[in-house]
Amino acid sequence: MAFYIAFEKEADSFIKIVVKKFAGPYVHTEMIVSQIKPRQLSTAYSSFMGEGFGRIFQHDLIYSNETHDFLFVDVTVEELRKISETCEACVLSKIPYNTRDMVLSVVPFRNPVEKTLFEAGSLFCSQSIILILRSCLDEDHPLQTILWNIHSLTTTPSQLYTELKSVCLPVVSGLPFLLRS
Repeated sequence: MAFYIAFEKEADSFIKIVVKKFAGPYVHTEMIVSQIKPRQLSTAYSSFMGEGFGRIFQHDLIYSNETHDFLFVDVTVEELRKISETCEACVLSKIPYNTRDMVLSVVPFRNPVEKTLFEAGSLFCSQSIILILRSCLDEDHPLQTILWNIHSLTTTPSQLYTELKSVCLPVVSGLPFLLRS
């Protein structure tokens, strides 16, 4: 089993232009989880500016090789179930967007108090992925060492990509079942 992490490169708004300028090539990140039953269906989860933690169903997903890079994350069936259930719980909890820490994530030498997923009152995109994966992946999963060695409140999407690509496989040709031309 596996899921994907999408890293958006397209700066199509003022805030994304600022993020790209100060934090690197990626302006947003989200997890794409495929559900096997009742049929193959993918859902993207992330914390979205102005909306909070949410989901986008497959028929509304818009990805292209020009606008996104993807990492393939190998997981067990149980880990995928936990990730899916945790993401749905975050959606239902209506966790707000963490604008403050998203903006401050690019400030050097900042060391805010780290919180768990269940202690965080708000989330920004890369923070949500780090905290969800920490809580859902088995202790011996290869990503756990990386996830516990980065700070969720100071890691930008570009920094997250750099850290995870040492363990996760880049998807060179994109996600054929999700890409739109």
